[in-house]
Amino acid sequence: MGDAIVITGSSASALFTLKVRRGEGMALLTMNWTQGTPPDDFVGFAIEYQAPGEAQFTALDNMLAFLGPDEKVVPGRTPSLRAPFQRFRWVHFPRDANLDGDFKYRVTPVFMAAEDSLSYGDPQEAAVVLGGETYPGELNVAFTRGFVSSQAFAERYEPVATLLPQDANEGLKFTPTNPKSKEALDWMGFEARHAILDVLDEASPTMQRRSRWSRTTSTSQRWCHGWRSSAAGCG
Repeated sequence: MGDAIVITGSSASALFTLKVRRGEGMALLTMNWTQGTPPDDFVGFAIEYQAPGEAQFTALDNMLAFLGPDEKVVPGRTPSLRAPFQRFRWVHFPRDANLDGDFKYRVTPVFMAAEDSLSYGDPQEAAVVLGGETYPGELNVAFTRGFVSSQAFAERYEPVATLLPQDANEGLKFTPTNPKSKEALDWMGFEARHAILDVLDEASPTMQRRSRWSRTTSTSQRWCHGWRSSAAGCG
């Protein structure tokens, strides 16, 4: 889909429309029911994605699920094909948004019968390029990531107190003790961190050696889970 900012699903048989909006290492998916309001048996959307180079789609996980057969809450994550997102918008942060090529999304409406069985309507699909510059050859806007409070981040890097000072005044003196601190700080710094290091590389040979040494986390280690969001989620 090239460098398009907004991509629209093209299925005429689907009961909803889909638009995928490209962000900085993320995609905003918005769905809109085409005729009136959804029926009473509609229970949400299943969202799947296919990263560049992958052979199949992977369902995003949902932290919220239907009760299990024993009428108890299902712990952990459940694929959205079985626990659909009950929202009309979702933000996905792929594990590695800088991969070259299209990220393909497939969104499917999910319905529940009286006996609690699930069925699926016609899906919408759209593909978007997430990596690279904001406007290739003209402008690149670089951001940090601001999702330290997310469940996915906390699960991977807890306790967060070992990564960041409790008192902002201690920032320059604070030394992280988390064993995954280099990976976590690289993930939080995102494109802004690498843009700053690139400037340092160009500024001085000494700084070049220092900044390259500090770039210890590979792009493939950037991660994101598909967590719940209308403001944030990962695949």
